[in-house]
Amino acid sequence: MSRSRSCGAKYWRGGRSKGRCKAYGRLAIERHEVDAEAIVAVVRRYELTAYDAAYLVVAARLAAPLATLDAALAAAARVHLAAEPARE
Repeated sequence: MSRSRSCGAKYWRGGRSKGRCKAYGRLAIERHEVDAEAIVAVVRRYELTAYDAAYLVVAARLAAPLATLDAALAAAARVHLAAEPARE
């Protein structure tokens, strides 16, 4: 998939968001692989979605803080990130 299409086709209709999509394509986004078993363990432990659990697994691996407005994810992060040693 090209960067220009990463915003999705619906954003290109009408042209109003074209600049935002181009700006998105210039962001320095790093992708990190995650272990599916680690995600499942976090889902089960904190009753999160797999999507939220993946962010938590990556944050723990990078020893990085996790910013969220989601109360359940924030609560899980407080416990999980305090308990998990960084794994590089």
